Amino acid sequence: MVQIPNIRTQGASCPLAKTLETLIISTAWVSDYDYGGQTKLDASGFYETLLASCSSTICRLEFSHCGFDGIRSNNELNNVPLSFNTELPMLETLHIGDRTLLDAEADSVLPRLVREGLTTLFIPYNRETFQSLSKIGQILTLKNFFIGGSATNGEMPTGFIKANTQIESLVAHWKDDRFMVRLLQSLEDHGDLKKLSLVWSERHIPETSLSRLSLLSSLETLHIGAITEYWRFYNWVVDHDKIMTYVRRLPGLKRLIITGDVYSFGPEHGTLWYYDIRQPGSESWPTHETEMFQYAVAYFLALPMLEFLHIGQILFAVEDGTNNGLRRPVMIGSAWIGAGGYNILKKEFKSKKEAEFAEF
Repeated sequence: MVQIPNIRTQGASCPLAKTLETLIISTAWVSDYDYGGQTKLDASGFYETLLASCSSTICRLEFSHCGFDGIRSNNELNNVPLSFNTELPMLETLHIGDRTLLDAEADSVLPRLVREGLTTLFIPYNRETFQSLSKIGQILTLKNFFIGGSATNGEMPTGFIKANTQIESLVAHWKDDRFMVRLLQSLEDHGDLKKLSLVWSERHIPETSLSRLSLLSSLETLHIGAITEYWRFYNWVVDHDKIMTYVRRLPGLKRLIITGDVYSFGPEHGTLWYYDIRQPGSESWPTHETEMFQYAVAYFLALPMLEFLHIGQILFAVEDGTNNGLRRPVMIGSAWIGAGGYNILKKEFKSKKEAEFAEF
């Protein structure tokens, strides 16, 4: 594996062209650099040269290219979207960074990367990329699809998702309900879908979306969440009775993870600080544990195949044996957000190595 955190576009080549299998590269234009009077900055030639030199061996590629480094910008310079023609016949995993812009008019980019043989795809949430994807159609080998970034453009095309009915796992975080509704509609014929992780950029999950979610009967692992603030500030006052009404229609569900959820709170604190007030070791934590245990009992009764549950930052598993024929939960740990929370991608969707390779 070769990581190239800082690189100029002159004189660069792949030093391990015959053996390189994993390439992780992130590039950006430097705002205070003298570009000799150029106004349009195009890194396409650099990527073309680099990828061509190791195209026959690359199996995993993560690349990210943003207009300018850090938070600085330069209104006098224009970052040209990437366009290159390199084919990577051995490519199995592709991760395109969230701030990366590809040339939507140049059909040579994504069709050469998203092709048969690819099994895992991380894609940025922008119109140009999704428009290009919609022209590609079904990739039978594709099993895992991750939609990165955060945005509120609910009109993003979902044709690529609808066409790839063989997808087994899908992740979409920080999206508004307009997009989520269309996404769930596009999954109605996905009989192989086993794992699904959705986080709404809303204060709640609308019941219409829960209803569509309940139609995905092949699901075995489901993660849902809602949050509108910075990741630590949760404000979704969850209604477990409503959620249970719909998830109990998923007969094969084995793992259910709910995040962003808050519960009863004092008016002097508000919801944003719920888990700062209630954390392991605090006076209020035992009361919180008792409340979560009662919800867990109801979930394990409603879902006969359920093996694992995450609610209120607490982890539950099913108790060994039976109690008069009833399946009872047992508390197996805490995933308090202040200690990093529950890493959905690492725990449920990828191996540790894959999670380190690409984080959202």
